[in-house]
Amino acid sequence: GHLLRRGRGVRLPVKKGMKGLAYDVDQVEDPKVKERLIKNRESAKRAREKKAEQEQAEHKVMEELRQENTRLKEEDERKAAENEQLKAKVMELERKLRELLVQAMEPSAPLYPKAPPPPPH
Repeated sequence: GHLLRRGRGVRLPVKKGMKGLAYDVDQVEDPKVKERLIKNRESAKRAREKKAEQEQAEHKVMEELRQENTRLKEEDERKAAENEQLKAKVMELERKLRELLVQAMEPSAPLYPKAPPPPPH
C-alpha cells in the first residue's frame, strides 16, 4: 500500500477502501497510533449513526408537521364556509328586522297586536 504523511512526519500505511483511501490499521506498528486510529474510526462511526438518527427524527417531525398543516388547512376551509353561511343568515335576519321596523312605524299599525276576544261562556 501507500504511505500517507500524518503530522510530525508520521507516515501511515493506507489502502483503497470502498469510499476511497483509508488508513490500513492492520499495518500500523505503533500501538498508540493504532489505538488512536481505531478510536477515531469508532468515534466517526458513532457520529455518522447519531447524524442518521437525528435526520430520521427530523424527517418524522417534518412529516407530522405536514399532516398537521393539511388538517389545519381543511379546518380553515370548513370554518370559512360556515362563516359565509352565518353572514348570509345575519343579512336575512337584518332584512326581516328592517321590514318589521317599517311596519311598526306605519301610522295604521297598532303598537301592540289586538288581544284575542274572550272565549264565549
